[in-house]
Amino acid sequence: MKYDVFISKNNKDAQYANYLVNFLERNGLRVFESGKSLPNMGDADYGDKIDESLENSENMLVVISPNELGSGKGDFSRWVHYEWTTFRNECLSKRKDGNLITVICGNITIDQLPLGLRKFEAFEFDSFENSDILEYLKKDNTGLLYQEEGLYLELKRISAKENYTIGHLFVNGEQFCDTLEKTDRGLRQDMSLEELCKRKVSGETAIPTGTYKISMGHRSPKFSMIDYYRDFCDGYMPRLLRVPAFEGILIH
Repeated sequence: MKYDVFISKNNKDAQYANYLVNFLERNGLRVFESGKSLPNMGDADYGDKIDESLENSENMLVVISPNELGSGKGDFSRWVHYEWTTFRNECLSKRKDGNLITVICGNITIDQLPLGLRKFEAFEFDSFENSDILEYLKKDNTGLLYQEEGLYLELKRISAKENYTIGHLFVNGEQFCDTLEKTDRGLRQDMSLEELCKRKVSGETAIPTGTYKISMGHRSPKFSMIDYYRDFCDGYMPRLLRVPAFEGILIH
């Protein structure tokens, strides 16, 4: 069975996971959560089913609370770590192009998260329903670069250099600012993932040309810790959704 979302959680956080499952299923998403999706079974059978479900899941939510951070290396904490590191490695190797998202429950700060999760998206549980989480998890992100209540952004690349690309950003047809990107290597949104990965040079390539939606509700774990961005916008940045072969694309 295919899933839109795999929820990874400590057993002590079942109440958070149940809430997330109900919210996501009400919004038409197919959700895997081991407490509801799998019967009681031994580690061997359980591990096989987890691997199968990870393989068939588009996105992952990792529930992190004081229960998980303080649980040491108990059995379920071991599974949580296995699940999100496996999913992360699939994303980094480009075998998956979904989202790895942390749901922060309780009094936890970004710098308390495991290092491997800090570079990915994070949402607070208390504001989950009012966030842009569904924009990250649903596949039907089509349309203009960004359009909501009359707002439309367009980026025109005007000069492709060897090591960088210059452009103009327009807001509702009016030029707003100049832009600087990595090298334009001719990537397009309609290319296959295999072709994109073949042309892409990690950390040195502009994103594929195309049409994307943007989430305006993303608080960057990285930039929220930098004084300028924390004072200016509290770390909130426009984030492009579902850019093929790329992860965590922010406008800043």
